[in-house]
Amino acid sequence: MTAKAYFSTLCRSDKRALLLGLVLAKRAVTRQQRIDELIQLTDQGQKPARLRWTRKQPID
Repeated sequence: MTAKAYFSTLCRSDKRALLLGLVLAKRAVTRQQRIDELIQLTDQGQKPARLRWTRKQPID
């Protein structure tokens, strides 16, 4: 699956969060790093860390 095909399968809120992260990057270097990370992970069929969440572990 290509990055474009994977991106098209994401829900609207995930697409928005990813694009917002790109737009809000102040430096061009940061923006390019985020784009590179996004392409690399979507080629692998994974969401970037910003969109992944884990369930909190209960306190014993």
